Amino acid sequence: MDRALTPEQSGQSPCLLQHEPCYIQDMSTNGTRLNGKRLPRPPYKHPMDARVRIFHGDELVLSLTPEGEELGYVINLHELSGCQPLPYLTQRRREVGLPWVAAPDGVDVLLFVMKKERVSSAEQETLAYVTQLLFGPECLPNLYMVITRAGRLARDAESREHWLQEQVASSPQFAAMVALLGPAPLSRLLFVENADMAEAESPEEIHLAESRRSKALQDLHSLLQRHHATPFRHGIMHRAGQLQAAHLAELRRELESKLEAEMRAELTKDRGALEAERLRFQQEVEGQRRELREQEEELRRRLESEWSRMRWEFERQAKERARQDLENVAKEIVEQTETEVVQQTGAKRGRRCNVM
Repeated sequence: MDRALTPEQSGQSPCLLQHEPCYIQDMSTNGTRLNGKRLPRPPYKHPMDARVRIFHGDELVLSLTPEGEELGYVINLHELSGCQPLPYLTQRRREVGLPWVAAPDGVDVLLFVMKKERVSSAEQETLAYVTQLLFGPECLPNLYMVITRAGRLARDAESREHWLQEQVASSPQFAAMVALLGPAPLSRLLFVENADMAEAESPEEIHLAESRRSKALQDLHSLLQRHHATPFRHGIMHRAGQLQAAHLAELRRELESKLEAEMRAELTKDRGALEAERLRFQQEVEGQRRELREQEEELRRRLESEWSRMRWEFERQAKERARQDLENVAKEIVEQTETEVVQQTGAKRGRRCNVM
């Protein structure tokens, strides 16, 4: 089903609504906002960028005039008999399976988040599916409900009791959801003004958005501080913990093997480098030895050459030095010999000899 709002409702051009599944495309000249954000405007990078998915309870604001006159709607999607469940609800049921792996040690707090204006059978069915079928009633002590876009309720705690009574009285679906929170539901409800920083334009709006966001975080922190229930742990969470531990051990072994292989490769590389360095040193030593032998051989050749050239002169000098060294010794021998001859024969000294 396609439905186009009239120009009088949405500006100069219609706003196209498409069902199965539900999308909206801004075709107006004055602009359209969905949940406070402007819908995409042409030109589009891709034709699919023109459409935005819408869900039950979304807020649609149409700008009627350039001067700022607006008309607001709350989208109400009904599931027709004989049709399949809304894709939105089916998608939500798939998403809630994430805690099996994300929280193998249990879930401390379950936060069911919904808009203040969005209270329908779809929300009731989702909450019932999580608390009665998927997790079971054992998770209820850990269940809290977060009401977004709470406006005054986020700032004025005294007005929450009256608002809660009105909602319970007027909406059976909301009454069934609140009943899951126990006898003191207000202690399990958190009202926040979720400010979008991207929508803030002036410094005052930025400051206000930051203040609202800071208060929302403080309120959530206070709620967690008051929570004392033991973590909810489904049987499959224990199994997820075992599988996670097994996979973690496997990843550790893989990392160990990888590091060991890298270290072995580094050691092999280092050994190769050391061997190359050893061979280089060995070659350098051999080269130095060859150079030393060549120098010794050159010295020997020079010595032989000089010795051959100067041998006669060296022999003459040697004889002269030997004669000088022996002259005094020879004189003493001659003197001693003459003395002995005189003593033995009585002859006078007469003969002399020279040492040649």
